[in-house]
Amino acid sequence: MKKGDEVFPRWTVFIVLLVAVLVWCSEAVGFSGEDILRGNPWYHQLLTERAAKTCGFSDGAVASLKWHADYIDSYAYNPLWWADGGLSRLKVSLATYDHLAKLHFDDLFSTMQVEANWRRILAGTLLGLLWAKEQNDVGAAQNVLGVSLHAIQDFYAHSNWVDAPDRRNRTWFEVPPDERRRMSLWTGAYEKPVQLGVKPHGKIEPAAAILNMPVVSELMPLVCSPFSPLSNSSLCAQWKNVREGVAVQPSVLGVRVPDNVAYLAPPGIALDNRWGANIAVQVRGVTDVTGEQLFEIALALAERTSVQWLNILEAQMNALGAGEFWQRVKTTPFPLSERTKQYEHYNKLPYTFLSTGQYPTPPFREAGDE
Repeated sequence: MKKGDEVFPRWTVFIVLLVAVLVWCSEAVGFSGEDILRGNPWYHQLLTERAAKTCGFSDGAVASLKWHADYIDSYAYNPLWWADGGLSRLKVSLATYDHLAKLHFDDLFSTMQVEANWRRILAGTLLGLLWAKEQNDVGAAQNVLGVSLHAIQDFYAHSNWVDAPDRRNRTWFEVPPDERRRMSLWTGAYEKPVQLGVKPHGKIEPAAAILNMPVVSELMPLVCSPFSPLSNSSLCAQWKNVREGVAVQPSVLGVRVPDNVAYLAPPGIALDNRWGANIAVQVRGVTDVTGEQLFEIALALAERTSVQWLNILEAQMNALGAGEFWQRVKTTPFPLSERTKQYEHYNKLPYTFLSTGQYPTPPFREAGDE
């Protein structure tokens, strides 16, 4: 091995050692559940499974679809998942990060931006499915579907849609476009600075106690150095807070934070789990329902929207003469090796049909929308 080639093997060793400490009790990854390590449950998987079964997907196809709906966050944000796949997964995750970050509903600060993001996701999904049909790649189609479901499910947890009582029993698809455009809609600030948005999304990270463990604290200066591919990650941001003695409160707005996570200030609006919703409801200024009630409302709307979206796509695929391919998408199971290929082979990456263009999505109107 040449001297100049040593950097990635070293980073791989550092990350693998970090994983050994952080994941001693769980094989699951992702941050969209009640527990940062175990899920209990992972909500994107739960929502996608329910919707896909309602729409007639086979058990094997459901397993693939819900995996794609959940693991997009692992590829975008989770060094634990990168380490599990070794150097090749780390490299492709870093190379595609900008695309992965676009597949969410965050950092949209006007109704026009929210509407434009819906259009980008919906149009990109249909284009991705048609591309997958041309390639005869059912696995790619399931990747596109899973990623699109993740994005539209996030809308209800990360926007102010559920704040208004008259919207709590209506999905995006059930409100006429003209009525939507008269609403004041926005999502929380996540990647963008908080001062540019309306209200922050909110972030959680591994607890300081984990980052202060001797084996981890010795590695973190190297993992988070300016030359590290993880230097700008949220994990490194939390470690720097720990190193500098920035206090992370065990409770936020009177809500107890689970022992294995830290909630980074400022508090945010994200309804990603029940305990977080008790913080979010206060940040949102919603007083007529509790945090857990608002979370259940967002969850129900996300599930109903997922069913509607799958039905819309089925009708579109049938109308475009792709009905036979769509049936294969609904019935074909794939092993983990085929699922990861969609994210890790550079001739795949079908989700990039949804991430085309600027993000956050700039506001625009279609011709004749005046």
